[in-house]
Amino acid sequence: MTPTTTATTATLAVPDAELYYEVRGSGPLVVLVGAPMDAAAFAPLADLLATDHTVLTTDPRGVGRSPITGPDLDSTPERRADDLSRLLAHLDAGPAAVLGSSGGAVTALALAQARPEQVRTVIAHEPPLAELLDDREQRRAAHEDMIATYLAGDVTGAWSRFSRTPTSRCPRRPSRSGSAASATRRSSPTSASGSPTSCGSARTGSPTSPLCGRARCGSSPGSAGSRPASCAT
Repeated sequence: MTPTTTATTATLAVPDAELYYEVRGSGPLVVLVGAPMDAAAFAPLADLLATDHTVLTTDPRGVGRSPITGPDLDSTPERRADDLSRLLAHLDAGPAAVLGSSGGAVTALALAQARPEQVRTVIAHEPPLAELLDDREQRRAAHEDMIATYLAGDVTGAWSRFSRTPTSRCPRRPSRSGSAASATRRSSPTSASGSPTSCGSARTGSPTSPLCGRARCGSSPGSAGSRPASCAT
């Protein structure tokens, strides 16, 4: 049976946003972060880890219970990393082991780059760093077309383009029976260059479209001239 712990919930005012966060357990600090995944998505794992760790989860800015309070700005990895840094300072906690998934993995990498003293370990699960792929220009063009379609008011068309995002193929490997089986893994429809996703509205966080207005979820931190990008769940 999965253990259930009591989470302490609170909010923290950061520049142009109000961050919702939860803290469970006691012990070495572990941070679980996503984008656009919110704290609720990590609750089962947080409960397990809280038996012998302090576990911090949060809704990233513009998602769920963390509303945007200032100008409608892009949610870049650097901005979300700064939010996380402020949250760790507010809790007087760290250094932390940070597990980031999808866009949250890019947030974790950006935090480690900007504030290495706050991070002990980074586990980057499926970071959407499509700018590292050989077909990045094709993906970038497809993502910009997706954004333009959504901003033109064609939400259905944007979802259709989202579903046609190119995938990346994993190496073939033998199955348990010894025959070769190919595995196809869907790569994130995001890149370090800018792309739409299922982030929901930047202001409401409602998952109503494959885009989040101007909120973007992933980017390659530290890459010269990189633009903010969004991420898959």
